Amino acid sequence: MSASYHVFVYGSLLNVASASSVLKHITPSSYQPFFFPNATLAFDVSIPVATATWKGNAAFLNLHPEGDGVDGMLISVSKEAFMRLRTREKYYGVLSRTIAGLTVHTFSADTRHNCDPVLSVYVDKILTGVRCFGSSFYSRYLPAIENAMRDHPLINGAYKFEDQEITSLTNVDTH
Repeated sequence: MSASYHVFVYGSLLNVASASSVLKHITPSSYQPFFFPNATLAFDVSIPVATATWKGNAAFLNLHPEGDGVDGMLISVSKEAFMRLRTREKYYGVLSRTIAGLTVHTFSADTRHNCDPVLSVYVDKILTGVRCFGSSFYSRYLPAIENAMRDHPLINGAYKFEDQEITSLTNVDTH
């Protein structure tokens, strides 16, 4: 039996369809509401992507280990699943904290690129996932993502990662 890793998710992994591309047996019941203290969200991880009409670096959601805290979800995964998540989230490092006696891992990048545009389809993917967890969670989460999006231009249209390894572990809408 594999060891269980407790992973705090706050972005596209909140979307069960997106998460299922790397975590094959995940269901909505796999998620438990969780508050990650002393953290904040920002769109500042710069990753190369392309849409039908635009190519460049887009800003993806990041968790910084300072701030008031972030509402998200906790999932438990095997070591093998955690390693697949690390591959998918290769632009991020692993941040581990002990919270209420539980070792919790999440993905966080040290670099900050605050000027890149945000992909509207990516935000929609996150919010579609968030809505599945009910109106109370949605109303707590929405202000944090809206604040994180502040001052970023939006890019419309489906996108692909330039990194094919990441694309293979996501369900990026390519239509």
